[in-house]
Amino acid sequence: MKIYTPLCLLLAMTMLLATPAVAHELHGDSDTGEEHTRQVDDDRAFDDFIRAIDVVAPREQLERRWPDVLDRLVDRATDSEATTFERRRALSMLGMFPEPSAQQALMELTAESDERLRSLAFYTLGRFFVDRDDDRLLAHLETGLRDPSLSVRADVVRSLGWTPHPRARTLLSEVINNADDETLVQEAHRSLERLGRD
Repeated sequence: MKIYTPLCLLLAMTMLLATPAVAHELHGDSDTGEEHTRQVDDDRAFDDFIRAIDVVAPREQLERRWPDVLDRLVDRATDSEATTFERRRALSMLGMFPEPSAQQALMELTAESDERLRSLAFYTLGRFFVDRDDDRLLAHLETGLRDPSLSVRADVVRSLGWTPHPRARTLLSEVINNADDETLVQEAHRSLERLGRD
């Protein structure tokens, strides 16, 4: 019976791991390894970008850097494990993407328990997504006027100043006539003035 010394076993294992078949199984081919490294680098760069303060870029630049940037932004904005800062950053940038997936994510975020996320989601919808004929989305925006949070209601009122839907003026007039809070009344007047300039 042969007795293998630890050194012999180590050499045998080294030779086995070095064979092409085993190396491929463990590490994949070089192209796959490079792709994995590139993906890790892309993910790290995106994390750095989202966590940066006051760093913005146009949509075209973001798409050149990350072709899947919309999916990344939606994932981060809706990720309950991410920080509120990261989620708000991602959420605010969804305004650059009028695609249905961005709108759907924003509508879902208007139901968030964190009023800072809810508020920004309503504002982004009204500011960038409601068009002249979109009754359904305007009706969703109107639900924000009944939100228990004053900051959410104020952001909805601000967003109506950017909304081309003809009912926006009616809603703002109702706020002016019926709101108990002077802040909302002032914001509604400002939004009406903005609509008058457009």
